[in-house]
Amino acid sequence: MPLRRAATALLLSLTCITPALAAERDAYLEKARELDPLSPIILSDLAHALDQAGRWEEADSLFASVLELEPDYAPAFDALGFHAAMNNDPEAALEYALRFSELISVENTRRGALPLHDAYYFVSEYEKAVEAFRYLVPTDTSAVHWFVGYSLPLFVYALERSQGVEAVQAFLAGQMSRVSPGDSLYGIWLDGYSRVMASDHADGQNAIDRLTAAADAPGWMLTSITIATGDEDAILASIERLVAELDWLGLRYYLEHDPRFESLRHDPRFQDLLDRLPPYPGPRGREGAAGVAGAAGA
Repeated sequence: MPLRRAATALLLSLTCITPALAAERDAYLEKARELDPLSPIILSDLAHALDQAGRWEEADSLFASVLELEPDYAPAFDALGFHAAMNNDPEAALEYALRFSELISVENTRRGALPLHDAYYFVSEYEKAVEAFRYLVPTDTSAVHWFVGYSLPLFVYALERSQGVEAVQAFLAGQMSRVSPGDSLYGIWLDGYSRVMASDHADGQNAIDRLTAAADAPGWMLTSITIATGDEDAILASIERLVAELDWLGLRYYLEHDPRFESLRHDPRFQDLLDRLPPYPGPRGREGAAGVAGAAGA
């Protein structure tokens, strides 16, 4: 009976998928652990929830317990990627993504490709990032799942850095051959990004305006075209919107490690935006922040 109630509590936690329900989710997971304290899935899910709440040390202890119980528990390695990011450790995130990819079955290659692509991207291994993303290239261009969409502009940048602008233009043309720019938000994004790549910034701005006017346009579309324009003032304004509107603990890691923002690293406006974000909850991240603050005050 306790195990059945633990499973019920675990399932209930999975229904709490929005930030507003985070406390309720965590309560269900704590109850599940109380009823079944040796379940890797419960402990791993709870550890990930603690990471999302900024409770890094508690999450670290739970992940250690999971891997003691089941050293090859693949979902734990998937969640450990975010855990490493919250410690400002992209090299560890890549190690976890590689292990997760090794452990999952061939049928789940697509599932393992996304964390592997992102991990390679954030350590500037662009060729390997492009190779990982080949499993994720959208085939249904009427809609692009948000978790692929977030990584799609990163893939395009990695493709440009590793194979050149012509490879990017070929990829975008291949995607555009399946969709009319007026048929979907993805079509608008493809058209706008292609035009910016061809230095047609006026039509690129038209795509930005259309996406801004669309209430259901995902943020990655607007932000990525703006970044591609190279207009630093517009990019900073776009980042400011992300900082103001996006309730995501990983935003600092994304801004600090995404190479598309390299030209902004020494702009005090960019640093001001970073200063508005929560610090890394992990010890390595906190130490790094302390060093930056000390250098700034010197």
